[in-house]
Amino acid sequence: MFRNSPTQVDPAHAAIAVQGMGNVGGTAAEIFYKNGQKVVAVSDYTGGLYCEDGLDIPAIRKFISEGNTLDKYETEGVSHVTNDGLITCKCDVLIPAALENQITEDNAGRIQAKLIIEAANGPTSVEADEILNSRGIIVYPDILSNAGGVVVSYFEWVQNIQNLTWDLDEVNKMLQKIMLTAFNEVYALSQEKNVTLRMAAYMVAIKRITTAGKLRGGPISMG
Repeated sequence: MFRNSPTQVDPAHAAIAVQGMGNVGGTAAEIFYKNGQKVVAVSDYTGGLYCEDGLDIPAIRKFISEGNTLDKYETEGVSHVTNDGLITCKCDVLIPAALENQITEDNAGRIQAKLIIEAANGPTSVEADEILNSRGIIVYPDILSNAGGVVVSYFEWVQNIQNLTWDLDEVNKMLQKIMLTAFNEVYALSQEKNVTLRMAAYMVAIKRITTAGKLRGGPISMG
């Protein structure tokens, strides 16, 4: 049974942990920082950093851009943690934005986050998913939460074939509208059917594929 009771996290005061400081994780961490939100932990392949009061993300990104790794980063009040330590650190929101299978049955029981937003592909194992669900930790699945890149690629395709040029603000507004619509549809279905957000996302996707097949007047191959 899916425990779909509302999870209360105040975005303005949430402590956020981001695994991975590449294009996705690094950008996400900087956006949170610029919005005045507290990023308490980040990591790269060498390990992570943790500060309960919040990290200086611009300074860390500058350090990385100069060819350094986080195991070499030293500043007052910041401690070094392993990637597993980041996954299980004290935070409200955990964003795995690195490799697959980072949240497993070995660490899912120790995760302290209330929300997990999958920015990597497949960061949570099937076994871990069940543990997180049983603990009431809400997982925003990769198929939904990291779809923005594909959406923007579609925008680029449209601009190319129609010789259009959209400014960044226009792209962001359209992206926000599409992503919010997708989330609201998935969330509503998860509540209606009492299933996880991941299962609801799969259900929405299959329904769209089936509808497309009917509109085309023939079956669509699923594999």
